[in-house]
Amino acid sequence: MQINPLIRHGSLLLLLMGSLAQAAPISKPNYEAGKVRVQEAYQQEKSLCDHVSGNDSEVCLEQARANRNIQLAELEAQFKGSQAAWIEAEQEKAESNYNVAKQTCQGMIEEDTKRVCISKARGERDSAFNTIAAERMPDNRAQAELDEALRKCAALNSNEQNICREQARKRYGKS
Repeated sequence: MQINPLIRHGSLLLLLMGSLAQAAPISKPNYEAGKVRVQEAYQQEKSLCDHVSGNDSEVCLEQARANRNIQLAELEAQFKGSQAAWIEAEQEKAESNYNVAKQTCQGMIEEDTKRVCISKARGERDSAFNTIAAERMPDNRAQAELDEALRKCAALNSNEQNICREQARKRYGKS
């Protein structure tokens, strides 16, 4: 399968811009302008897909959609500035990459090869989701440990409970 070099380079440029976008929060006007730029880039990429045919055309269109979805998710994350928004952007990236890989697999002639290809793509997506979840794990683990310590405090009398809760919050960084 040959993808037009302009599409490949345009995709790399969009991904690079996404990596740089994590730097600082943006204002509402910049966010709105960014959405327009992403949509324009999508239309341009999509028009390049007219020059290929068959499954290559479908892969090209899927890649254009993936680039758009990833950029919009990263733009929204930058605008919102929350960890949850960045996690959603990373999940969108994993899902979009999976969709492109799956479409690429659809062009394979042998069913066994196609099935293995899709399975591999699914595994890569699931691995990316697991990585995203693992990156959040320290926060989740600390919260779980705090919750467990607070449950243990509940068994004490009221004066000891207050002291125990205060110590648990200090220990787990939740003052």
